[in-house]
Amino acid sequence: MEKILNELIEMCSSEKIREFRSHPKKVYKYYLAGILNDIIFGNEIHKSFFYHQAKFMSILPSSHPNKDGQGYRKIKQDTIRVLKDNYFKSPETDSQVDLIISFLRNYLNDLLAKGKTLYLVSELENIVQLKKFYHEYKDYTLKNHYWVDISLRHSIVVTIPEFFTYQDLINLWNDYINKFNQFKELHEKGLAKKSNPKFRELDYSIKGSERTLIILATNFVESYLYFYFYNIKSTKLYPTNKVVNFNGYVHDTMIIEDLIFSVHNSMKDNTDIQTSYLKLKETIGVRDRFVHTSAFVDESKKMGQLQPLLSIDINQIVNHLQNAIDFVYLIDSNLPSNEKILFWWDQFETPDFSKHSYINPLNISNI
Repeated sequence: MEKILNELIEMCSSEKIREFRSHPKKVYKYYLAGILNDIIFGNEIHKSFFYHQAKFMSILPSSHPNKDGQGYRKIKQDTIRVLKDNYFKSPETDSQVDLIISFLRNYLNDLLAKGKTLYLVSELENIVQLKKFYHEYKDYTLKNHYWVDISLRHSIVVTIPEFFTYQDLINLWNDYINKFNQFKELHEKGLAKKSNPKFRELDYSIKGSERTLIILATNFVESYLYFYFYNIKSTKLYPTNKVVNFNGYVHDTMIIEDLIFSVHNSMKDNTDIQTSYLKLKETIGVRDRFVHTSAFVDESKKMGQLQPLLSIDINQIVNHLQNAIDFVYLIDSNLPSNEKILFWWDQFETPDFSKHSYINPLNISNI
């Protein structure tokens, strides 16, 4: 990666561009613009047509004929067409091509120096109309404050915080079910004995997965709530709300009670949402016991705080996980359309943990 980055940085440098004469320089600059197109919308950079063409030209810049021939005009027209098809702004103008190359140069230097791949949509809007692209091709409303991941290894990815935690939850659940089925098989074969090292190893692994699943379930809820909060603050939708104007650390319960329930009274009176919220509080309490493992006494229950760590089972896991998923879906379903953020939900299998079975983590609309 470092080798190709240094190569690209040199290819994009002002010094290298100045080595070309007038007509081949224009073609070379369009190839550089095409490289950014392939980084954003392509896959692996070493497969990029524009990268290989620019690399060839960069070897001996002064050797290319300074004539408006050699297919230069067609190359320029073809590259402009590719850029326009991918919603690059005014790629037919020299000043815009310079802007594209400037962004590419800064991107490559930041990637090498800081490993930076995340950019706000607003940072790219002056060169490529990402919002229009996603609206027309993905039927998704992208906003200026959303972050996108731009990598040399894959095409652009819109980063949605709760989707990452959802994927972690589903993948660990599938791993857990696989281990649980192995556990049942040992029972059926009469091998579920403490003297069996495989049984003990599997038992410990299952318990670890159960505790982690509880943590991931609450992480999913929290990531959804904080992304909702981030959207509200970024769009200045409720400027007088006390949570929006709060300067300290905002807790998840503040987002629920003092923002969502405060501005959407119908949710405050929704029995399903309120029942689910009470269950969520229980899950958060269990999660806290796992994250902050302690030998102290839970005075409210007159029990050791380690008790949930020892007594958790698959039925409790199912209840906690299902409620976490249902709570988020209930909230999002009852929001106004301009506040909804689960745009990706219908593209995936709806989790039903009570089935104790594998849940497809892949986009079912692409299968």
